[in-house]
Amino acid sequence: MRGEVIEVNQRLENEPELINKDAFGEGWIARIRMDQPAELNNLMEASVYEAMIKETAH
Repeated sequence: MRGEVIEVNQRLENEPELINKDAFGEGWIARIRMDQPAELNNLMEASVYEAMIKETAH
């Protein structure tokens, strides 16, 4: 995947714990403008990833 970072969450410099507290909200890391947004369709969905992690943890 290719793209351009268009914004970085400056709050993380002083509040890195935001990533753990609210990763899908205030704890975002960067905003990226993708060259080929359709490539997102190739990524694993969160629920599938969580199931895989649980399976490998046993």
